[in-house]
Amino acid sequence: MRAWKAALLLVIGLGLGLFPAIFLGNSRAGKAEAELLREIERQEGRQRLLREEEGRLERWLELAEQEAAAETDLSAALRAREQEAEEAAGMRGLTGPGLELELDDAPRERIPAGIDYAYFMVHDRDLLYIVNELRAAGAKAIAINGERLTATSPIICRGPTIYIARNSFAPPYVVSVLGEQEALLRAAREAIPRFMGISYTIRVQEALFMPSARGFRPVAEGPGGRAAE
Repeated sequence: MRAWKAALLLVIGLGLGLFPAIFLGNSRAGKAEAELLREIERQEGRQRLLREEEGRLERWLELAEQEAAAETDLSAALRAREQEAEEAAGMRGLTGPGLELELDDAPRERIPAGIDYAYFMVHDRDLLYIVNELRAAGAKAIAINGERLTATSPIICRGPTIYIARNSFAPPYVVSVLGEQEALLRAAREAIPRFMGISYTIRVQEALFMPSARGFRPVAEGPGGRAAE
């Protein structure tokens, strides 16, 4: 009887000693699992932040590209306007299709006796009229005897010569003009016959060189300037 009781007490004692060990093991496993879950949550949080930052950077890059494209377009437009202004001011040499109009005084032998020969000479007003008609027809650039005209270039009679830009010239006067040829031809054919008896020739040119205006002209400037558009 005593042996049976002793065995029963041993079993109970062993059981009581085992339970704390099992509980401690389960407790440690639970803490590790909880820590792992917390680490997973932290990593997921970091990933969300990184994705948000990536989204912000993509939006910033897109805006920067749009601004750069807008600045490029604006710069191109400003360069085009600047180029147009320089061409209009005569600051650039140009090459392109156009016309040459050669104007000369009428031969004296063709003038009837008693008629004032001055009526059959090329005057400053004649050149001014022709230049204005060519400009109205869309001329991109005009020169007379190689002198590029600007908005302020003088064309003034000086006795038997005409002062053009900064030089005096005697006839013949060669008016070079760049632009749409058909429109320029119509303007020239309507303008020149208005003057009594002067001699003229019209030559169509496919690659006419137009120098820059005096004062803007490089020392070595020659044919091959920018193509007129």
